[in-house]
Amino acid sequence: MGGRWWLAALACLAVFLGTQYGYALWNPFINDDYIFLDRVRDASFASLWRLDRPLFHWWRPWSRELHYWTLQHLAGAREPAFHAASFALWLAILALYLGLARRLAGPRVAAVATAGAAALGAWGVPLVWVAGVQDLWMLCGALLALHAAARDRWGLAAAGVALALLSKETAAVVPAIVLCWPLIVERRPPRDVLRRAWPVLAVCVAWVIVHPSLGGRVWQPRLAPPGGPGEIGHSAAFVLWRTARMLVNLDLVPRPADGWGGAIGRAWPGALALAGLVAWGAMSESRPSSKPAAPAAPAPTVPPRARVAAFGLAWAVLGILPLLSPWIRWHPYYGLLGALGAWLAIAVFVARFWIPAAVLVAALAILRGGQAYTPWLDWWTEWLEHRAGYFLGVMRDDLRRHVPSPPPHSRFYFVQVPSHAGFLTEGAPALRIWYGDSTLTGGFFRDYTPPPANRVSGVDRFFRYDSLAGWIELAPGDTTIPPAPDERWSRDVHELGRTFARASDWGRAASEYERLARAHPDDAGQALEAGVARALAGDVGRAMEWLARAGANPAASDSVRAMTRDLMHQLRPDASRPGGH
Repeated sequence: MGGRWWLAALACLAVFLGTQYGYALWNPFINDDYIFLDRVRDASFASLWRLDRPLFHWWRPWSRELHYWTLQHLAGAREPAFHAASFALWLAILALYLGLARRLAGPRVAAVATAGAAALGAWGVPLVWVAGVQDLWMLCGALLALHAAARDRWGLAAAGVALALLSKETAAVVPAIVLCWPLIVERRPPRDVLRRAWPVLAVCVAWVIVHPSLGGRVWQPRLAPPGGPGEIGHSAAFVLWRTARMLVNLDLVPRPADGWGGAIGRAWPGALALAGLVAWGAMSESRPSSKPAAPAAPAPTVPPRARVAAFGLAWAVLGILPLLSPWIRWHPYYGLLGALGAWLAIAVFVARFWIPAAVLVAALAILRGGQAYTPWLDWWTEWLEHRAGYFLGVMRDDLRRHVPSPPPHSRFYFVQVPSHAGFLTEGAPALRIWYGDSTLTGGFFRDYTPPPANRVSGVDRFFRYDSLAGWIELAPGDTTIPPAPDERWSRDVHELGRTFARASDWGRAASEYERLARAHPDDAGQALEAGVARALAGDVGRAMEWLARAGANPAASDSVRAMTRDLMHQLRPDASRPGGH
């Protein structure tokens, strides 16, 4: 039964993965992905493990730097390769989990636990967003450590724990989960467990000492603790309530945008695949094997189910402890480690009635399909990751059409970018990845600064995003004035002028205000702004011309006339002399 059983079980998981998440293979990089890709693109292997500059104060050299560095060197910055790696990791995690549960409680419980865990909507973010690979690597390391502990291979268990810790800090509870195996499942004395498991404990202590935001702060005091101003913890009641709902895909009440008909239509193949996995596990356990077991390799002793449930419950409790940290905001995928333990305990009780268990798992898969298409502007939802990927793909392709090959050292500035699109992080690393040029930079209009005096190449490009037309380039210094300038054109030119004025780039600001003044000759205020900008740019002659034009405008208000007289008096060469008028 061994080989055929595994092939059928993995086929069910693969069908579920392909039918429910296959679209994610082409989902563009989002947000943090560009930061990681930009960081490691030209990095040396040794630099991937540096302790002195962890991104966001988290040190995850395996799941971030090494993962992105390896795949970028092998496949370039191409999304399908990165998503395929995440898919492979997900299958590996579920296969390891299935094997562990089967060892503990037999194929029926293993199939129910694995199908229930696979149906969790919390997998959406790790599978749709490439950066979710950090959680996948952490879970993979944790399960490898548990398999090694089950075989009394504590050196290998320590390696699995190290892999988990170097992938995500929430793995700090993994050593405790691993120790629960000999303590609860095998009923070994604590002293014997500590004597055997010392490599796991040594790895954990070494990680705490080395981690730059933990023990490393003693010898690198410049580093801040993990977390940030927008990250706050939650009460224990909140964490427990949301995590319990996450186990049955109700942490976000499903309200699919296109209705339940569309959600069920997309989810039913995956629901059938997971229900088939439950049925296969039940039939495999009830059907006697046609091959006698080899006496040289006896099957491991199956512990009592109450002990398995106790181990699953301990795993679940330890797994959700990191969510009580004051530095972590609750997200469903943070609870996946604990959810694996919880579903092991749940399966012990529901697997004996395999038909209701199959219906339960299928219902969870349908709820997952509803959640996946429920609009919710939060980065922990699959819907937002999918939406952000769509917008990023459109914006990337449209920008490349406008600017196929920007000169080196060019700078791009953007305004009215769609919210929650995951495009512009500090320095705009997405541009460097899209164009394969490490010299490009960018930001929002508010980030503009005058170009350095020694810049020998590159240009500044300015774009506004329009929901219907895509990127619209605003060309500073363009003297062309439309025959009938509309309000949109005027707002664009004024936005450029204000951008340059904010950065004290008064020469460029004056050019934009002059365009507005020429386009609206009856507006004295536009001429006044042009005069002020020219004066601040040091061009007194042209400033006086515009101020005079503003003061002589028949439509000028008394306050505008008074202001122009004041400014012109201050700008006259003899105004600063004693007795000058």
